[in-house]
Amino acid sequence: MNKNEFVLKLKEALKGKFSDSEIAEAVSYYEELILEGIDSGKTEEEIVSGFGEINKIVAKITTDIVDNRENSKNIKGSWKSFVAIVAVCTSPVLIILAIAFTAIVIGLFIGFIGMVIGIFSSMIVALVATVPLIIELFSGTLGLGDGFIVIGIFIFALSLLGALVIWVYNLSVFLFNKITKLFSKVIKKKVEVKTNA
Repeated sequence: MNKNEFVLKLKEALKGKFSDSEIAEAVSYYEELILEGIDSGKTEEEIVSGFGEINKIVAKITTDIVDNRENSKNIKGSWKSFVAIVAVCTSPVLIILAIAFTAIVIGLFIGFIGMVIGIFSSMIVALVATVPLIIELFSGTLGLGDGFIVIGIFIFALSLLGALVIWVYNLSVFLFNKITKLFSKVIKKKVEVKTNA
């Protein structure tokens, strides 16, 4: 296959998995390799056949792109990385890694949901606990100063719990990105070993 056919197949294989800029960068890299090979006296067909199978090239590109992505706090980018890694793992040898990776991500997601439910439950308990105090404030049995202290503590507790939810979310995204990069490195090593074998 010549350069144009290779580039078309590569773009088609990467389409929908990555952004246009990431695809353009990957294609540009292989076009440069082809040009360097031509300069050294090889034909386009020899160079392209030296790259190997297109699915192995896509696996390598996938792991490289996931590795190069910054630690984004954007969950959409993180999910794209997750889907890309699982897609690479569809080869029979890597299917066990895909299962393990998916199980870890699902566990992380369930843990995050459990923490959020726990935090919101605490917020509801705090709200219910302050209702009698607010009733006492309006009935006159609780002093005005004491009432403001209770309301202040309640507002502080809600703010603290809200900050905790945001922190837990950011921690989950951070862990998700780290796990994705870890699996990307493992898969990259497996793909390189299979390619060299």
